[in-house]
Amino acid sequence: MDKVLLDSNIIIYATRNKALRNKLSSFRLLVSEISRLEVFGYFNLEPDEELALELFFKNISPVNISTAVINEAILIRKGKSISTADAIIAASAKNFNIPLYTHNTKDFKHIKDIVVIDPLQK
Repeated sequence: MDKVLLDSNIIIYATRNKALRNKLSSFRLLVSEISRLEVFGYFNLEPDEELALELFFKNISPVNISTAVINEAILIRKGKSISTADAIIAASAKNFNIPLYTHNTKDFKHIKDIVVIDPLQK
């Protein structure tokens, strides 16, 4: 089974979009711990949204933020302005050599050696 790393926005979309969940079901889903922080740490998160996220996260394997990932994220941030969270997510995709699924492809297109896919595109 192929693996993919999910960006935070795809996690949120997947909790609201059954077609996207079905599309993702053929993959082994991975997520950076920074994405878990982003989605669960949202200040206006409603209880029903949190429950949907908790259910979705039961089917996702976490990717720890190792020293190697942080070192790669530093290099990515030195190359171009990018948020810390996005740099860690991109570094995780690069470090583990797995595609990154995101709807915000423009945020990652400048990063070499990662495959960026928008699963919401037809």
